[in-house]
This record gives sequence, C-alpha cells and structure tokens, in this order.
Amino acid sequence: MESLQKSSETEIPEYDEGARKLLLLGYIARIFTQIFPYVGGIGLVISSTGWLRHYSRVEKKLILLILVLALMVSGLLHIYVDYTKSLLTYTVPSIAQEGEVKLSEIKELLELTVAGMGTVLDIILYGLLALTFTIEAFIIKYVAMLYRKAFYSWLWIMFILIGVLYFALIPTTINAANGINEMINEINETLQVEGDRVLNESEVISFIMGFTSFLFPVMAISVVLFIVRLVTMILSALGFHKIPKVIERLKLFQELKRPVQQGS
Repeated sequence: MESLQKSSETEIPEYDEGARKLLLLGYIARIFTQIFPYVGGIGLVISSTGWLRHYSRVEKKLILLILVLALMVSGLLHIYVDYTKSLLTYTVPSIAQEGEVKLSEIKELLELTVAGMGTVLDIILYGLLALTFTIEAFIIKYVAMLYRKAFYSWLWIMFILIGVLYFALIPTTINAANGINEMINEINETLQVEGDRVLNESEVISFIMGFTSFLFPVMAISVVLFIVRLVTMILSALGFHKIPKVIERLKLFQELKRPVQQGS
C-alpha cells in the first residue's frame, strides 16, 4: 500500500494534464477577445472612410481575407507563446510542489515545448507571407500615387520593423529548439546510464533556469512584436481617413496639369 502511494506521488498528477487542456482551450478562446476586435476595429475604419472603393470587388475580398489571415497567424503565435509561458509558470511549479520530480517528467515537458517550436516556425513563415501581401495591398498602391511624398514613411518604418522582428523570431526560435533538444539529449544519456530517478531541488531549479534561458528571447521578441503591431494598427487607423482626400487631390492636380502639358 505504501509503495503504491509512493509511486503515485512521483508521477505527474492528473489535474496537471487536465489543467493543460483547460489552459489550451482558454487560449484558443482568447482568439475571440484578442484578435477579432482588431479585425472589427479596422473593418469599421474601412467601412466608415470608404477608401476601399478605389479597389475592385475581387481586390476588396482579397485584401480583407489577407488582413484577417495576417491578424490570425500573428495572434496565434502570441497565444502559443503565452500558452508555453503558462505551462512553465503553472505546470512546473505544481509538479515541483509534489516534492519529487523525475527525469522522465522533465523530459516530457521539454519534448512538449520542442514539438510546438515547429508550429511556431510555420506560423511565423505564414505570417511573413500574409504580411508581405498585406503591405502590397494596403500601401504600395497608394505610395505609387503619392510619388515622392513621404506621407506614409512612418507606416513603412513600422511595417519594416514588424518584418525584422518576424525574421528575428525565426533564428531565435530555432536556437531555443536546439538548446532544449540538447537538454533532452543530456537527459536521455543520463536515463541510459542511471535510469529514471528523482531529482533533487537544485537539479529541478537548474533545469527550469536552462529552459527559461532558451525560451526568454522568444518571449521577449514576441512582446515587442505585439506592441509594434498594436502601435501600427493605431497609426494606420488614424491615417486611413486621409488617404481618399490625398488621392482626390492628386487626381484633381493631374486633371489641371493635363491641358498645360498638351498646350506645351
């Protein structure tokens, strides 16, 4: 009876697995509270200003589809990073509170994180693709009409910064995955030599510190990326209402200039 109790104490409790599932469902639910308001807010700006009338019906549908896609993939990236951070914050301490943590349990947590790194990279790459098309759809057409005027230089800078941050996330995520893989390999070697054993407190802290040191740069860049995206959306919303007026002035200017060119 005592041996059964002892063995059950060394395993990850069932509520930890349930907590993971609830945590994941919670972050999926946050799509509706974090991402769709942005889509709705920008959609409101688009519909109220009427600047989308300068595009054809097919272009309108394509632009809105790409906008939603770009927001979704970048939002999912942040949700995944939050989810991983929460696993680190809640799951590991709850395991550690049991007083006994096995090598196999640490290995399971690390493998769970590395498995998600590939998904993060996919999200980043799709996000870059969507971002590229979004820039082309929303900005290039207007900049071409504005010629040398630096009306949207600030917006270009923000989009370039977002692109740089996305590109920075790729090597950072790969580096984090490689570092965590090295930790898994070390655990595998230890398991082969010593077998599965209970870790002491200093070893648990060492593993957690190593894990966070690899994951922290990914989280830091993601936080900066989130802030830059938010600022870009606000600036875009503030500037969108001026675009139709600028285009109308340019058209009027070209119409006034045309007879002068013909006469010369």
